[in-house]
Amino acid sequence: MNIRSPARWISTLLLVSSPLAWSAPVTGAPSKAVSIGGASKPKYAGPPPLSLKQAIDIYFKQNLDFQALLLTQESAKITYRQAWRRFYLPTLSLTAGMVGNETLGTLPETPSRLTYPTGRSPVAPTLSVGLGITSPNLFNFFLDRMDYDLASMNFERTQQKLEEEKRSQSTLVIDRYSVARLSQEQFEATQRSLQIAEVILNLVRSRKALGTADQTEVESAEVDRNDARNALIAARTKLQQDLFELNRQLNIRTDSNWNLTTAFEHKPLNMTFEQAWEIFKERAPAMRDGKLSLETVHMGTEQFEKRRMGLPNLTLTGFTAGYSNGLTGGTSTVGDGLINTGFTLTLTIHILNDAGFFSMDAARNTRIALEQAEIGYRKMLNEQERNIRTTFLDLQKLQEQLLPLQESFNASTKVLDRLVSEMATKKPSRLELRDAIKNARDKEIDLLKNVIDFIKAKNNFYVQIGKDLEF
Repeated sequence: MNIRSPARWISTLLLVSSPLAWSAPVTGAPSKAVSIGGASKPKYAGPPPLSLKQAIDIYFKQNLDFQALLLTQESAKITYRQAWRRFYLPTLSLTAGMVGNETLGTLPETPSRLTYPTGRSPVAPTLSVGLGITSPNLFNFFLDRMDYDLASMNFERTQQKLEEEKRSQSTLVIDRYSVARLSQEQFEATQRSLQIAEVILNLVRSRKALGTADQTEVESAEVDRNDARNALIAARTKLQQDLFELNRQLNIRTDSNWNLTTAFEHKPLNMTFEQAWEIFKERAPAMRDGKLSLETVHMGTEQFEKRRMGLPNLTLTGFTAGYSNGLTGGTSTVGDGLINTGFTLTLTIHILNDAGFFSMDAARNTRIALEQAEIGYRKMLNEQERNIRTTFLDLQKLQEQLLPLQESFNASTKVLDRLVSEMATKKPSRLELRDAIKNARDKEIDLLKNVIDFIKAKNNFYVQIGKDLEF
């Protein structure tokens, strides 16, 4: 539904721009049209254009909080890669060393003096090189695999949270942009109102010169013109304030001026509650967090039960290779150079400690934690279903309220059309025409405001259920 006015309330001035229109009925179309701002909606010329998409792009480029969130996501990715390497890859180490000893002297009349008459011993360096692999678990009944799966799920959730945060923060920009856009529409409307007031004032002055209007009508038209000037000043101030807030939201210079180009149109909520609920269960942030928490407790319970049962672990004791070369008294010795590998099968049964086989309290406490997590998950589902149903009904009400607003706007334009058509047969009323133009303009702004409110509410609903935004 496009709510933009056909601007007929501006084109009516084409028919009343002649002083004769105020002194006698119009018998034909004017030979030369005088356009007030043009037959189409005047442009807010001057400042550079800024679309909603451009504003969102600037926000995420300039927003420091989002940049910090990107770094957090990168850190989570590194943590996941480390968990992957710990699970799939052993630790490989290479060692090299040299040990050297030298006797600097001996005491007189001791056995050592007989061995080393000079009091010094030859240099005896020892060189060694070793290559080793740590002892990885070959099989421990998937305990390590559960740790890795949990790290993988947490990393995936971190990626999802980045998209969810981006969606949520986009609504902040949309809200601020829409407020400034509405102020721009109101500012442009007051510009048109001032143009109309000035034209009407000139026409009344022309009528007074023809003797068909008195000084009171001129003064009344001057009051209307002054009111239009004051409204323009107030609308300009409001627009500047809203642009200031938009610039601050985008983290750019607050004195930046923009021509906001994205028009807001009503797009109905084309889904049932059942469809919205299915989207929520698949993509909603609350649902994903609940699933991850429940799965974490499930895995912790399973790991506890397996450790409590004392299941054996199959472990590779490691792989080592070494070489050493020593020089003592000019004699070279070579190390054994053995390459060793092996495995160890261990069976440990905990009996009396907290994780012992007969420790029923610890086992029951673990199951209680699992049952509490499941109850919390079901409770979350019930609460979210009520919240989504309430929000969905509120959206439907907002959508239904747009219909009478649209009808009211259409009725105001029909009144304006009627006045225009009657100008061909009778003298137009300045006050009636002024009020009709103002009413059509106000109804248009009211409809646009409610459309923007509906779009903001719908986007917040989409954030709640995890659906991509529409803009």
